Amino acid sequence: MPKVIFNDKAREEFSCLDGAIKRLFSKHIVKLEHLPPRKFLKKSGLAVENVGQGRIVCEVKGELIQIRHVFATRKEYEAWFQGGMAE
Repeated sequence: MPKVIFNDKAREEFSCLDGAIKRLFSKHIVKLEHLPPRKFLKKSGLAVENVGQGRIVCEVKGELIQIRHVFATRKEYEAWFQGGMAE
């Protein structure tokens, strides 16, 4: 079973989420422990999970899933993606 961890940036983004959205993301993160991501960005090795209108960007390394970003909206994700996916 994969282990899910947050990096510092993702932990900060997650803590800023609204209560209802945070519960939705929490449920999806638990789901990741049982069913690893299957959609990956080309050439980056990063996986993207849709959570309602939001996105979780993570890196899968064997049995370890590191969450790198948590975006509450699709627009936040698209701005990050079009900006070159800078940390």
